[in-house]
Amino acid sequence: MTSLTDGTTTINLPDSLEWENEFDYSPITQDVKRTIGGGLIIQEAALLHGIPITLQGGENVWFSRQLIKQIATIASVAGKELVLTLSDEREFNVVFRRDDGTPFSAVPLWRKNVQVDADKMKRLVLKFYTIEGS
Repeated sequence: MTSLTDGTTTINLPDSLEWENEFDYSPITQDVKRTIGGGLIIQEAALLHGIPITLQGGENVWFSRQLIKQIATIASVAGKELVLTLSDEREFNVVFRRDDGTPFSAVPLWRKNVQVDADKMKRLVLKFYTIEGS
């Protein structure tokens, strides 16, 4: 079961969320500089933390509005450290990723009048960075 917890509160997420950028990053960071004489200095090191994790559900992954409210509550705390457990039982210590926009999003399944509280949502996107302990 996919879940997100801070040790006190656990949010169960849909198991059908896909880690869309699992292999879309380099585990090595690189700094390249030119010397005044035209030489090349390349420094490389392994990334220890800060791996981006973007979980995404498509059009057919439905969930409740209550789930979004739970995520919004936990995401409203700055620096909140969480444990993300994926459906394959891998665990990651994470924080919400905020440097490229909102850390999560979703849209109503049906667009209706504002007064109608449509309970079903779709296209959930959750963005995290791994942190020490991962």
